[in-house]
Amino acid sequence: MSLAKSCRNNAVALMLLVLSGLYSTQTYAITLNFSATLVNGSCDFELDRPHVVLGGMPIQESSILPGTLVAAERVNLNVSNCSGVDASLSPVIRVSGTGKTLGKWAFRSNTSTSENIGVMLVQTDTPPSYGSTALGNNDTVNLRTTGSTVPDQDVPFYVGAICGTPGTCAGLKAGTLAANIEFMLDFP
Repeated sequence: MSLAKSCRNNAVALMLLVLSGLYSTQTYAITLNFSATLVNGSCDFELDRPHVVLGGMPIQESSILPGTLVAAERVNLNVSNCSGVDASLSPVIRVSGTGKTLGKWAFRSNTSTSENIGVMLVQTDTPPSYGSTALGNNDTVNLRTTGSTVPDQDVPFYVGAICGTPGTCAGLKAGTLAANIEFMLDFP
């Protein structure tokens, strides 16, 4: 056998071995188990006052006392155009935001320069006091339902400044106070 014919046969054999590896009949499989709960519902949320300056002007540090809610302002959350919402799922407004406990939950963002003061959020249609139930991060408010639907509605809230207890108010320091509160539709 000539050297050229031997090299050609070896090259063909090598190519067949390589190609057989590329077209292997062996199958590799990965199983992915997936589950989800899909809810086909939505509502439009709109605040009548998306930006609130408590008291309409700077709050004097001397007016912030333990156990008091200062410069409370009303904010209405308009819930409308709910579609695909099954009232049997008990739709709620979920409240979220950063903050800290000052005797009770107070919303405040990390950009605040003041210390030991925050924003108390209360769901009510009448002016609240410090003794009112404060909403905190991840708390919920039930939406009104009619039969199997969620009608358009205004949900009233109040926000105001608190320093909390005598212990937390003792560390009160003047500065800026910012709070970001998010409202979202949820089905617990």
